[in-house]
Amino acid sequence: MRLVARPGYKLPGQVVWDGPPPEKPIEAQIRVSAAPLTRNAFSSERQQARPSIPCEFTLPALFLDDYAVWITGMPRELYVKDVTCAGRSVLYEPLRPGSSVGAQELRVVVARDGGFLTVNVRGKDDKPVTDSTVFIMPASVISEAEMASRLVVGQSDQNGIYGTTALAPGRYYVLAGAMLPDTSPETISALWRTRLTRAKEVQIGAGASVQVAVEPATGL
Repeated sequence: MRLVARPGYKLPGQVVWDGPPPEKPIEAQIRVSAAPLTRNAFSSERQQARPSIPCEFTLPALFLDDYAVWITGMPRELYVKDVTCAGRSVLYEPLRPGSSVGAQELRVVVARDGGFLTVNVRGKDDKPVTDSTVFIMPASVISEAEMASRLVVGQSDQNGIYGTTALAPGRYYVLAGAMLPDTSPETISALWRTRLTRAKEVQIGAGASVQVAVEPATGL
């Protein structure tokens, strides 16, 4: 048996602003990670970088494989508008480093025009419901798989309140219930079936702060 070992694929990238940058620089670092989709990561895979906004970075040791790209540590007032590689969006699709002809670059686009949503979970007696799981679903999703990638999940506090970080402007469905705050197939399927009939619909504009009151849905 003859084995040929190849070095990890170096994927360069950069974090850029969507539109003009803010007057005051953002003093924060985000985390850009690539997680294998079909296996556990090898110890030699260095698939993580800590760039500033804006900044260039490199994921130095990827294999020719399918990866999910995760962006964490984003400041509350910002959101990731898109992540592209070789001109193709990989924000909700697999990243396949080395699969395209020519140079590849991972491009993380950060936007400042997000809005904020405050969810007030109240019971039938109009009293706040604590520790209720809140699900926020973009109305534009077209499949359960896409919903699992874009779902925002949180829990109400002692006052029945859950507040989001910046969300992309658009229309959303909001549900609250007793389900575990996860994205399991059972949870996603239940949300998909009930989002049009039992959820509250809200419209979030650029830079807006929106409030909505919801009652926990029975059976969720």
